[in-house]
Amino acid sequence: MFIDTHSHLYLGELQHHIPEAIQNLRNENFSHSIQIGTSLETSQICIELAQEYDIIRATVGIHPCEAQNIDTAEIPRQIKILEKMIEENTEIVGFWEIGFDHYHLSRDREEAQQQKERQIEWFHAQAEIAKKYNLPVVIHTRNCPELTREELVKSWLEKFVIHCFSEDWSFAEKVFEISPETKISFTGILTYPKATSIQDVAQRAPLNRIMIETDAPYLIPENLKGTVNYCEPAHSKYVYEKLCELRNESVEDIEAALWQNSVTFFSL
Repeated sequence: MFIDTHSHLYLGELQHHIPEAIQNLRNENFSHSIQIGTSLETSQICIELAQEYDIIRATVGIHPCEAQNIDTAEIPRQIKILEKMIEENTEIVGFWEIGFDHYHLSRDREEAQQQKERQIEWFHAQAEIAKKYNLPVVIHTRNCPELTREELVKSWLEKFVIHCFSEDWSFAEKVFEISPETKISFTGILTYPKATSIQDVAQRAPLNRIMIETDAPYLIPENLKGTVNYCEPAHSKYVYEKLCELRNESVEDIEAALWQNSVTFFSL
């Protein structure tokens, strides 16, 4: 049995094929798919999807690429809305996707610096709410691994996952040291021939520290490129198959561990 721990059914072409994607999850023996909010609006969509489909669970949060363009004066108001969502909806199993992104910054140096500062303020405001409600946190990080590690340490978060893991073993070791509950999650990137540093991490990481996801509709697995127009949650099974190629444990043990890691992390 499998769990897709991170996808966005409401984005791109995938949003027009949600019933089909849900059926494919059932056909491929998935117990859950976690739908990830990136703004107030998409967080509400995730909740509604979870209310419509029993296989779906939801998260809420403000993505760093959203947060960087929102004045920090808005933090109290939007945090109150997020808290209300959490208190009123049992379908919510996590807080995210929050974190840091230095790839999608303004080309203007001063504006980019302001965006970086906003990302940090929004991250810590949301981390406090996650701790208040004892919710696990999904971390987005791109082009700023050391900043991500530093701010995670400052946040005192314990239960978090580095989603769409795209760093090297050195970074993985550092985040594992932060908390025994730290997880990393692999996407279709793991299947790409040039992703050798990520494959190295997948081989070396303790089995109880890893999960699988798609980040659908993005990151189509290598074996599906040219045959499909978008990624869907059930495609995380190909990430599992790549893990089985890379690791020494039996396919049964890997499947069981991935499922149990995800169940425990999300309290499913």
